[in-house]
Amino acid sequence: MVTFEFVGGGAGEMSLIEIIFHIVNHGTYHRGFVSDMMYQVPSIPPANDYTVFLRDVYRNV
Repeated sequence: MVTFEFVGGGAGEMSLIEIIFHIVNHGTYHRGFVSDMMYQVPSIPPANDYTVFLRDVYRNV
């Protein structure tokens, strides 16, 4: 377990798997936020799914 203090105050404790899940989940929040901002411009955001990255970029290197 990793103990920490929340930015807003208060103690916290998470396991390694909980920390990894938080990092992945928080990243999806930011991707969605940026995607929404791009639609407001208006602009069409690029695909940002990991499966699309694997198909179009990573495996073609």
